[in-house]
Amino acid sequence: MARAQSEGYAPPKPKLVRRYSTGDHVFLPDQNHKAAINAAKKNFGVPPETMQDREVFAILALLTMPV
Repeated sequence: MARAQSEGYAPPKPKLVRRYSTGDHVFLPDQNHKAAINAAKKNFGVPPETMQDREVFAILALLTMPV
């Protein structure tokens, strides 16, 4: 409360909104979007908890080998 009553207090300036020349808002990714983009770049977009195709094919090859 003391800060609001002091003479040196100035309310924060409104932030600028980035826009394209057409007037549309610019897409600025937040941390969730950045994390999703980075996850999609790794392992060809396959989540780490699932098996890659080459692992599945290797297991199938071992299971279908004649003994």
